[in-house]
Amino acid sequence: MRVLMLECEHGVSEELKYASCVARMYAKLFRSMGHEVVEVRRPSASEATVAVLVYKPDIIWVVGHGTDEVQTVENLSEWVSVKKNLDLYANRIIVAHSCFTAKKLGEEAVKRGARAYFGFLDAFYYPWCVDTENYNCACEGRNPWGVSEALWYRLVTGVQEISLKFLEGYLKYNDFGKAMEYMRSYAEEFVEWALRYPARSPVEESVIRTAVWCVDHDVDNAVLLTSGERFTTPLGVSLSTSFLLVVAIILLLVVSIILFGGGSRVRSKS
Repeated sequence: MRVLMLECEHGVSEELKYASCVARMYAKLFRSMGHEVVEVRRPSASEATVAVLVYKPDIIWVVGHGTDEVQTVENLSEWVSVKKNLDLYANRIIVAHSCFTAKKLGEEAVKRGARAYFGFLDAFYYPWCVDTENYNCACEGRNPWGVSEALWYRLVTGVQEISLKFLEGYLKYNDFGKAMEYMRSYAEEFVEWALRYPARSPVEESVIRTAVWCVDHDVDNAVLLTSGERFTTPLGVSLSTSFLLVVAIILLLVVSIILFGGGSRVRSKS
C-alpha cells in the first residue's frame, strides 16, 4: 500500500514533534514491511493537498491540531473541514492523530466516500516537557525532572504510538477489526509494563501513572469509522485517575496537555 505521512511539528509551539518524531520511526518499519511510504515534514495546507494529489495514497496519516469539524496542519493552518477539501479523503483510509476530529469530521468523511476514518472523540492527552530546552524530550529522553532518560523516552513515545499501532496492524492484516485489536493489545502491554516498572522515586511513579492514565483515556476515545461499522476498543484501566492527575499537576512533575485542540484551542471556522 502507499502511505502518506503528514508529519507536522509546530502548532502552538513545538508540541506536534512528539508525534511526528515517532511517526518517522514507524515510516521505516512500514517500508521494511514492503509498503511505499511518503513523508512530508511540516506541510502547509497547500503542501498537504499537493502531496495527496501527486502521490495518490491509499492511506493518510496526519498529526495536527483538530476540532470536531476541522483538521489543521503545520502552524495551525486549516486543511480539511466538513466544508473544505473533504474530497481529498475520498476512497482513502484516514488516520488522524488529532483531538476531537472523529466526532463530526470523521463521520462526514465516511459519508463523503472515505474508506475508513481512525481518530479520537475527545482531546488526546500525553505527558510532555514544558520548558523550551527540552521541547523534543519525547524522542531524546531529556526531561527537567530527573526521570531516567530511558524511562521517560519509553513513556512519552509509548503514548504517541496509539494511532501508529492501529496503522501497523492494518498494514499487517488488511483488516479493520484486527487492526483495532492490535492497537488495544499494544496498549494493554504498555500499561502492564508501566505499572510493573520499578520506579526509583515518587517523581518517576507519578510520571508512570500519568502516562498510564493518558494511554487509557486515549485508547478509550479512539474510534474507527467505516460506512458499515464503528469500532471501539476501551481498555478500562482501574486507576484513581482524578487523584493521579491532580497530584501530577500540583507537584509539577509532569504536565498532560490537550494535544491537537491544545494550548488555546483551535476553533472551527464557520
